[in-house]
Amino acid sequence: MSNPGLKRLMSVAATVSLVTLPITADAARAFLTGAKVIEVRSFGAGNFGSCVAQIDQNVNADGDRSLSCGNQFLVSFGCDGESTNSRSEAQLMYNTAQLALVTGNVVDVLVNDGERYNGTLCVAEAILVKSN
Repeated sequence: MSNPGLKRLMSVAATVSLVTLPITADAARAFLTGAKVIEVRSFGAGNFGSCVAQIDQNVNADGDRSLSCGNQFLVSFGCDGESTNSRSEAQLMYNTAQLALVTGNVVDVLVNDGERYNGTLCVAEAILVKSN
C-alpha cells in the first residue's frame, strides 16, 4: 500500500475492532448435557434479558467446566438484544427451551459466565433439544 492515509485509516479501524471486542472473549463457557427444562419465564422492560429458562442442572458445577454465575439454575437467552445473542437468535433459543418443556425432552446448553443480567443470570449461547 502506497497511500499513507489509507494505511492510517486501516490501522485505526483494526485498533477499534480490537478494542470493541466483547468482554466475553475471555469468559468461561460450560457445556451442560441432558438438562431438563423446569420452567420458562418472560420478563418485561428487559429484566433478566426478558426471557429465561430454569433447568435442573447447576450451571456452575454440572457442566464440563466450573462457572461463577450468581443464579445456579436459571439462564437468560438475552431476548432484549443486549447480549451477544441477537434478538432473533435469543428468541429462537427461548422457543427451543419452550419446546423442550412441552415435550419433556432434555437439552444441551452452552452457558457463558462472562455475560450476565442483573449480575446473576448467565447467558446461554446455544441450546439443543435431544429426543428421548
